[in-house]
Amino acid sequence: LTLFTANNDVLAGRLVYLQPDPVQVDINLTKTNYQTRQAVDLAISIKDLWGNIPPSKVTLSVYNEDLFENKNKVAIDGSSIDSGNHEAPDDYWITQTSEVFQWNEIFLMDKSSDSKRILTPSYFRGKVVFAGQKETDSTYVTFYLSKEDLVYGVNTRKGGEFEFPLFIDFGDDDVFYTIQYNNRSVKDGRIILRDYPGIDVPGVKYTTDTTKDAYGVFSKIRKTVAKSFSYHTEEPVKIKGEKETGKEDLVIDSDFIVNLKKYVPFINMREVIKEVVSLVRYRNVNGKDLISVFLDESVSFSRESPLYIIDGVMTDSTSYFLSLEPSRVSRIGVLKSPAKLQRFGSLGVNGIIIVETEIPDHAKAIPRTKRTLRIMGLSPPAKFSSQGYSPEADSRIPDLRSTIYWNPKCNINEKGMANIGFRTSDGIGTYTIRLEGLTEDGRFFVSEKNFTVSN
Repeated sequence: LTLFTANNDVLAGRLVYLQPDPVQVDINLTKTNYQTRQAVDLAISIKDLWGNIPPSKVTLSVYNEDLFENKNKVAIDGSSIDSGNHEAPDDYWITQTSEVFQWNEIFLMDKSSDSKRILTPSYFRGKVVFAGQKETDSTYVTFYLSKEDLVYGVNTRKGGEFEFPLFIDFGDDDVFYTIQYNNRSVKDGRIILRDYPGIDVPGVKYTTDTTKDAYGVFSKIRKTVAKSFSYHTEEPVKIKGEKETGKEDLVIDSDFIVNLKKYVPFINMREVIKEVVSLVRYRNVNGKDLISVFLDESVSFSRESPLYIIDGVMTDSTSYFLSLEPSRVSRIGVLKSPAKLQRFGSLGVNGIIIVETEIPDHAKAIPRTKRTLRIMGLSPPAKFSSQGYSPEADSRIPDLRSTIYWNPKCNINEKGMANIGFRTSDGIGTYTIRLEGLTEDGRFFVSEKNFTVSN
């Protein structure tokens, strides 16, 4: 829109976005209240204001609304918005800010580029305190993610606070950590985390503000949702003797490896260390078991016991390492050179001993120490199953799924219509049918309808 003077000089100009014709969506149910495990039939109709049928891609989901405390939809920046007023990516969205992306980058993005965009990860936050709840600045925390075999270090800020990124592809994992101050390991330091339900850690938890956090919201409802599907999701079959990814590579990458299967079974792990694991020393000082690794860099034995990675789980428990039965240990690897220890940072100051056993599901049984956090990651994708409830089905198995229907690609016929059928579950309450779509000419549309399920 341009405003001219009488002399045809441009006085002012403004770019105006014309709102495209909205898409009308109708979701029709035969009734609004159903019994548990009852068939539901619904009809969908899509057209524009002129009665034309716009070619569209449509997804449909039906979920239990009562499982989620916040009934409002969440905008792209994580804030709650009224879905009835801002369903399209219009001027309202453009006025919003987000930690995930910048609008100017979106507008300048080369559509022909094949490069994948890396999104900013979510974080969990906490702080480091020493004995007496004393907060100390300028400490350094090193984290080790067991399943990912990843080392990540962070410097603390004022008050000992830090942020740890939860990268997009992380699943549930055990995180072992060490604390350093002035380049020296701190034994009496510990981490205090914000109150995230997905993080299991001994000690005090704290909350510094009420800022909405995407990870906190997700972890709060995840257990309920996962439990709902657990009754109807088959666990992957694990082949007997199959090793977890990464374990064998860790042993192979050691400075030297001891294959215990080549020896007559030893009495205990103390004897193993003394007899066949060279450059590793066992001592008992004042009734306390100590293990030292000969470090190439200092050309001397470490003053403290090393860390252990036992079947993929890092621990500082020397007592548990010594309690292992040698007959059930297949291989032991030792990291002692700077080249092998470099990627572990401060975790490797006293060396690292890697143990591979033949104990089934041993990783789950290894005791976690006070320096281990349990982090809840993102749920892996699972095949969606719709229950038929045939007469042969066991009615004693509960169906508590949070989502009872999901179709990422609904088939809309040439008349702009589709008929969908599914069954309710055992969960009573209010359910939402949510349809989302995008026309070929770029018009985004959303429609919802509720129904109830009772006994």
